[in-house]
Amino acid sequence: MGGYCLLIPKQNPYGYLMINFILWIKKHWFFVFYKPVSVILLLVIFFSGCSSLSPKLDRQAWNEYRVKFITLSGRVIDTGQCGVSHSEGQGFAMLLAVGHNDKATFLQLWQWTQAHLQIRKDRLFAWRWNPADHPPVKDMNNASDGDILIAWALFRAADKWRLKNLRKSANEIVSSIKNNLIYPSSVGPVLLPGINGFQDEKGVDINLSYWIYPAFIEFDKQQPDILWRELINSGLSLLEKARFGRWRLPPDWLRLEKNMFLSDKYPPRFSFDAVRIPLYLSWGGLDDLALFKPFLSFWNVQKTKKYLPAWTNLNDDDIAQYAISPGAYKVFELMRHAINEEHIIDNQGELKLDVTDEDYYSNSLSLLARLAAVDAKLP
Repeated sequence: MGGYCLLIPKQNPYGYLMINFILWIKKHWFFVFYKPVSVILLLVIFFSGCSSLSPKLDRQAWNEYRVKFITLSGRVIDTGQCGVSHSEGQGFAMLLAVGHNDKATFLQLWQWTQAHLQIRKDRLFAWRWNPADHPPVKDMNNASDGDILIAWALFRAADKWRLKNLRKSANEIVSSIKNNLIYPSSVGPVLLPGINGFQDEKGVDINLSYWIYPAFIEFDKQQPDILWRELINSGLSLLEKARFGRWRLPPDWLRLEKNMFLSDKYPPRFSFDAVRIPLYLSWGGLDDLALFKPFLSFWNVQKTKKYLPAWTNLNDDDIAQYAISPGAYKVFELMRHAINEEHIIDNQGELKLDVTDEDYYSNSLSLLARLAAVDAKLP
């Protein structure tokens, strides 16, 4: 029976299971009518033989990540930025701990995050903690993506381990996000990157990688509100319109006034932030090919360059002379599976994932892309 699994292609493999079984029925009709018990047994063998198609998390990769980037106290170390910690990184690790059913590590992460970052009166989190500074938190501003990731992880943990106190904390954070981080615009409500420093009388600077679509879907289940659908719609609308440069890519930072343009406060690039956009689209099940075309177009740079550049300048189309990280590459591979578009991409081969060669951010993207694939049941 295992031979039938070999007929199932990588794209959408489960859609072919029934076809293969029907073909088997036609070939072995005698057993169907005269040996029903045998047929039931064969059904079990057939589907269990194809169980390897189900995506799985890599526990060893998580253990290596935990040892390398998470202290015993629960602080996530950003090895690419001199050992600082961020609310974003705490949120990444909390999501991964829940996904790998590592309750002990999750609780350590959450306890450290509460004690050292949830020091604002509004239940949001200081965005950066630097052990070299005294005090370690010099900027009390928040980062909305960190707030969202932490709340989402808390909801997932509350569901998995039936811990009511975690749900209470998540609800408090989400209520504060609704009250403090929503900015009305011409495309609907948009997400402030932080409470302070991003808006003025003319408009607002936004970061489209902060639209964490699967988290908004979860928030709507936990705290039903039309706001979450409106945020999803505004993010998708902005992605359709905010396209710059040769490959029509969204920028890391976008200025939104009456019109939209590249923010002059930040490098005019598609790079380390915006690479998370296809991660969250895929994770949220938003698989409209039109949303992914800019990323697919940029992917094709590797046909001539033999590598996928880490960034491109959206003003002059200059590209990095070095490749994206293995983690960002995993995000692009997740996107390919999500939209079943492998056939239009010149694949230069799988990058081998080696945790010892990746910094915190790259390795986080690698594990998050795998968790997203498991959640979405992608190969």
